[in-house]
Parts: sequence; structure tokens; C-alpha cells
Amino acid sequence: MDDPNKPQGQLNKDLLEKSSHEIILKWTTIHVSEYLEQLDGHLNGRIHKAEHHADKARYIKARNELKQQQQCVQERFISAVDCAFNQYLNKQPTLAANDSSTDPLAKPQLTLVDNNDLEESLAVYSMNSKFTNEFAELLLHLSQRFSALSGGYRVSLERNPVAPGVFAHALRLAVTGLTLDSITRLIAYKLFESQFMRQLEKLYELLSQHLENHGLLPNLEHRRAGQSHSSRQDTPIQPDNSSAARQQQLFDAIKRLLPDNTATEALSDSTSPLVQMMTGMAELQHSATSTPHIQQHSNATEGNAYGQQSNDSPEADAHIVEIVGLLFDYMLSDKQLPDSVKTLLSYLHTPFLKLALLDQNFFSHPQHPARQLLNNLVSAAEHWIGPETKSNNDVYLKIKSIVQRVLDESDNNARLFSELAFEFNHFLRQHTRQARLAEQRALQATKGEHKLKEIRLRVNTFLKKKVGNAYLSPAIRTLLFEPWANYLAFNLLRFGPHSTQWQHAAQAVDDILWVNRAHNKEELKVRHKIITLSRTLQQGFDTVGYDNSQASLLLAALRNNTDAGATGEQARQSDAGGTTAIDKVNIAHHAESTMVDSELLTTLKKLDVGTWFIFNKGSEDAQRAKLAWVDSDSLHFMFVNHMGQRIATKTGAQLGEDIRRNTVEILGNDAKKPFLEKAMERVLEHLKQRETNNDSTFD
Repeated sequence: MDDPNKPQGQLNKDLLEKSSHEIILKWTTIHVSEYLEQLDGHLNGRIHKAEHHADKARYIKARNELKQQQQCVQERFISAVDCAFNQYLNKQPTLAANDSSTDPLAKPQLTLVDNNDLEESLAVYSMNSKFTNEFAELLLHLSQRFSALSGGYRVSLERNPVAPGVFAHALRLAVTGLTLDSITRLIAYKLFESQFMRQLEKLYELLSQHLENHGLLPNLEHRRAGQSHSSRQDTPIQPDNSSAARQQQLFDAIKRLLPDNTATEALSDSTSPLVQMMTGMAELQHSATSTPHIQQHSNATEGNAYGQQSNDSPEADAHIVEIVGLLFDYMLSDKQLPDSVKTLLSYLHTPFLKLALLDQNFFSHPQHPARQLLNNLVSAAEHWIGPETKSNNDVYLKIKSIVQRVLDESDNNARLFSELAFEFNHFLRQHTRQARLAEQRALQATKGEHKLKEIRLRVNTFLKKKVGNAYLSPAIRTLLFEPWANYLAFNLLRFGPHSTQWQHAAQAVDDILWVNRAHNKEELKVRHKIITLSRTLQQGFDTVGYDNSQASLLLAALRNNTDAGATGEQARQSDAGGTTAIDKVNIAHHAESTMVDSELLTTLKKLDVGTWFIFNKGSEDAQRAKLAWVDSDSLHFMFVNHMGQRIATKTGAQLGEDIRRNTVEILGNDAKKPFLEKAMERVLEHLKQRETNNDSTFD
């Protein structure tokens, strides 16, 4: 029985926590049961399709064990999820936050040896990371609602009771103790990912709706899966099929433009910057040998799928030396890369040159792990490291550690590059997720602020249309455009344009204008209207907290105003009849009227969320900024930095003026291309110019 002395708010909070807990456990019970049934059916199918006795025996054994232990597995899974919610109630991290097994890269003993524990950790980590990123916005909103439910205690992703890591960890606990072999265990994880984890979006939406129905942050917006999200443009750039074909075409075109002796001439000049850079690189490579070689592996893995054939043609070697040199020259001339990063990445010239000379697949396969690593290092530096970035920046330090490992450990084996690419992508996903959440918080705050500004602008436009050219004394104008405008904005924001509250407040505007036009304030009809209107106005003043003494002066001015009568023409030009509806007020015209350059206005209207800019171009304070939000009606833009923190909000007029003054630059589509595609385009262009002008430098 409920305690009658318990505060009602606390009672509602407890009931809402209990009902949310029940929703989670009920949903989990249904879906884990369905998953186990699907796993049983999947194993049964593999039994019938198995071509070898050993495989058939493996699946039979696994299926029998899972059938015998199904109830136990299900109970362990539900218990883990239940425990996570209790951790949330106790304001403690969920179990997933304390379980390093969800992060295989957190383990210092990570190796490329075939290791059952490592494979399982990678499978769990992959699920956790994938769906944390995929459902980032829903998780952010849930975390905010759980924070509100817990009385303002901040619930981060690590403390969210239904974060993907909770369920990934629950599966690992559930199958602990089973004697499944590694192949069957990974099959179970893979099916869990496709059949259970994919359904988490429905749980998140169910919980969000439940909490929203009980008044917890009902105004949060959510884009369903499949809708665009600017933050996805911050993830590592991977070459698609068209990009891969384009890169191969560029490489072939570059080779055709290279004479046979270019590399020999470049290397014969001891003063050449390329030779000096290579010499410096060689001194820093502690593990490099005089005769580098490619390690051969018997297993066909992603890491050793490359590097099986070396270039044995002197002409091909000369071309590769020239091309790699030009690629790194282009990198060093790239204005988007900070000088500190250029210095770091320049050390990669020698190991990449050696790899390209010994592995012909380096240039013929855009998916080569070394190429992916280089693309992502440059892309990360362009997105996450600005000219103002300090040397203790997380991304800078990570790039530095990657470069150091290449110098220390590279033996021209593509498998090392594959491991480093995986490690760096993992780091970027974590970094991107933090930035995405920060961006979401900044976006919500900006939308709230902008909504209020938009409401005020709409109300101000509404009042101007109502007044028209009618004469208003200073006191009556102050009454309308200050306290009463605030009251109108309050009702429009809280109740909407079709509410009785808004209609009542808008009617008062018509009454004020009618009284203002009346020549005889002592007429009985006018006096009655003033008395009724005064009560309405006083209630509005009280609602918005307007100063009482100022309110009394304005009401007295309304009663005693004798020189405010409008002429007949002025009265006709006002809208006191009430034909102006607030939802018909167009503020887009107001925004566009402030733009002088129509061509620039068209450009700004076409900007996509996620477009990158350079602010304070040409100065020491130059900074990269991403367009995170735009309101096309009012032409307002919000920009964030590389960590998702808001750095500026600008009107169309302000942004247009900055672009005209060349202090702000819109970065082109090249920012979306892999580095090597951009670099080879520039190299090809450079070679064509050099052939014509004998010019050997990049612009």
C-alpha cells in the first residue's frame, strides 16, 4: 500500500522508474527468447547443410547443449539486464562500463594471434560500437530523459541502463560456461547482432514514448534511421566503387605522363628535398633493415591478402618513386593540414615508398590497408585538428603514436597497416561519438534559443501588421511592443497559435487599437472597454513579471490618452479588424530582405548540414567549423568545432558579409574525397602543367 505521507512527485517518480524497468525486462524476455529459438533453427539448418562429419558433429553438440541450457542462458541474460537497471537506480555505471571485454583495444596484450578470447572480444566490441553509433541520437534522448527521471543526475551513455553495451555484455555473461567451440560461439554472436541488437531501436522508441507521455522532455526531436545526420560525415572516409575506379584511372594517367628517367634524376640530386626527407626518415626508422622484405603468411587474411608480389621492373620502380614523392609533396602543400600534422605524416614517406615498391597492390587496390590508413590519418587531421589545436590534442597524439609504430615496427608487411587501420578507426568512432553527443546538446540549446527569437520576431511582425500606419503615442507603443509582446510570445510558445490563450491575448491587441482610435475616452462604451481591457492587461503583466509601477503608468496612459485619435485613412490602414493570423505571418521575407547579394543568398540556401567552413581565414585565429543546423525560413546558421561544441550562430546577412570579406570560406566537395584520390588529381594536374610550363612546384 502506498505511503500517504510520501510526496506525490516522488511517488510518480518511483512509479515511472518501476514501469520503465518492467518495460525493459518484458521486452528483453520476449526478444532473447525469440533469439534463442532462431539460433536453434539456424544451427539445425547448418546440421543439414554440413558437408563434413566434423562440422555436423560440432553443430549437433552445440544445439543439444543450448537446448539443455536454454532456460539458464535466458535467465543469466535477463539478470544481467536487470542488474544494469539497478546500477542506474543507484547512480552507478552499468556493468558494460566496467567490462573491458567490450573494448579489445583496451587490452595491452592485443596481438594478431588467433585467439578465442580475442575473437569473442572483437565480436562483442563490434556490436557495441556499431549500434552505439547507429542509435546515437535515440540514446542521447533516452539519457536525457533518464537524467530528468533521476532528479537531474547526469546519465551519460556509460550509465544508461539500456545502452547497447549492456546487452552485448549480457550475451557474454549468458553463454559463459557453455562448451561451445569458437566457430559456433561467433555464429551465435553474429546472429545476435542481426536478430536482437537490430531491434534495440524499437525498445528505445518504446521507452522514449513512455517517458514522454509522462512529461519527461516531450519536445525532443528524433530522426529515424535512414534520415541524414551530419555527424556521419565525420566518420573515416572509405573509397566507394566510383572512387576506386577514379583512383585507378588517375594512377594510369599519371604513369603515362612520367618519363622513364624522372625518378633517377630526382634521386641523383643530393640537395633534392625528397632525398633529404628520405634520408631523415631512414635515420628515424629504428627497425628498418638494409634489405626490407615482405613476410609471407599461409593464411589468407585481410592483412596478408596484399603484398604477395613485388615490382621487378626498373621503369615501374622509377614511376612509383616519382608518384609517392609527388603524393607526399602534395600533402606538404595541403592548406587544410596543420603544419604540426604535416611534420608527423612526412615521416611516413619512406615506409610507404618501400611498401609501394615491394607491393604492386598498393596502387592497384584502393582498399589496400596502408592506403586506408593514410586516407583516414589525413581525413582525421583535416576534421579534428585545427591550426589552433594544441599538441596535447587527443587526435594529434593518436596520429603521433600510429606514425611511431609504423617507424618502429614496419617491415613492409601490410598486416601491420591493417591492424593500425583497425585501431585508428576504433579510436575515431569513440572520438566521433563524443563529438556527436556534444553537438546534439548544442543543437538542442540553439534550437530552443532560436525558437524563442523566431517567436519574438513573428510576434513583432504580427503587431506591425496590426498597427499599420495608425498613430500610437509613445506609451501605447511601449505597451504593445514590450510587455504585451512578451505576453503574446509566451502564449504562442506555450500554447500555440490556435489556443484560446493566444486568441484571448491577440484580441487584446485589437481592443487596444480600438480604444486608441476612440476620440472620446469618456463615452460609456469606451470606458467599459477600458475597464475590461485593464483587467486583461494586468493579468498579462503579472504573467510575464512586468514591473508593477511601469504597468500602472501604461494603463493610466491608455485611459487618459486624448491625442491618439487616428485619421480615417490611418484607421483604414490598421488591421484592428483582426484579419491578420499569426500563422500566416511570413518571417522568411524579413530574413531575405537583409541579404543584398541574391546570388550569395541562393548559395546559402543550398548549403547542406555537415558542410565545413574556415572561419577567420588568413589569421592566426583561423578555425575549422561545421554547419550543424540551419533554419531556412529565418536564415540562421549554427556552427560547431571539431568536438561538437557550438562556436558561432550567424544570420544569413552576417554569414554573407563574412564570405564577401573573405574572412569565411566554404570548403568544397574535395573534403569528402579520400586523400589519395584528391592527391592523385592534383598530381595529374601538376604533371600536365609541368609538361607545359616546366614548373616543378605545387601551388
